[in-house]
Amino acid sequence: MGSRLWAERMLRRRAQAAAALLAIWLLIPPMAQAREAVDGGAGPPSAGPSEATTGRFDTPTWVALRSLVMPGWGQAKNGAWLKALLVAGVEMAFIERLVFENRMVHEYRDKALADPSEAAFYQMKTERHESHRRDFIWWTSFLVALAMGDAYVDAHLHDFDVRLQAEPSIEPGGQDESVGLAVRVSLGLRF
Repeated sequence: MGSRLWAERMLRRRAQAAAALLAIWLLIPPMAQAREAVDGGAGPPSAGPSEATTGRFDTPTWVALRSLVMPGWGQAKNGAWLKALLVAGVEMAFIERLVFENRMVHEYRDKALADPSEAAFYQMKTERHESHRRDFIWWTSFLVALAMGDAYVDAHLHDFDVRLQAEPSIEPGGQDESVGLAVRVSLGLRF
C-alpha cells in the first residue's frame, strides 16, 4: 500500500513538472515576439508560413495529431497561445481527476478485501467511483477529440485570408449629397 502511494505522489509531481514546463514552453514565443516589437524588430509576423518553411509535419493532420500527443500542442503550433493554455489546462484537470477516481476505486477495493464486515459499504463506494471514472474517461476523450478537431480546422484555415474593408461611396458631382458607407467582404485563399 505504501509503495502505491509513493508511486502516485511521484506521478503527480511529474505531471505538475510537465505542466510547468509546458506553460513555460508556451509562453516563450509570445514573449519573444513582444520583445521584438518593443526593440524595433522585423515588424509584424507574417500571415502564414511560406512554401519553403512548411514541411511534411506541418500538414493539418499532423497538427491535429500533436493535440493527441500533448494537450494544447496543436493550438500552439497554429499560434493560438491562449487557446493552447486553455485546452492544456482543462485536459490536464480532467486527466488528474481521472487518475484520482482510479486511485479511489483501487483504494476502496482494497478496503473491502481487508474488512469483510464493511465490504458492502466499500463496494458501494467502489461502484460510485467506477461510475465517475467512466464519466471522466468519456469527457476526457470528448475534449481530446474536440481539441484535435479545432487544431485540424485552424491548420486548414491558417492561410485563409479574410478582410473587412470599408469604402466610402461618395460620388463627386452627383445630385445626391448624402454620404454612404459600403462594406465589402473579400475572401481569398493563398497557395
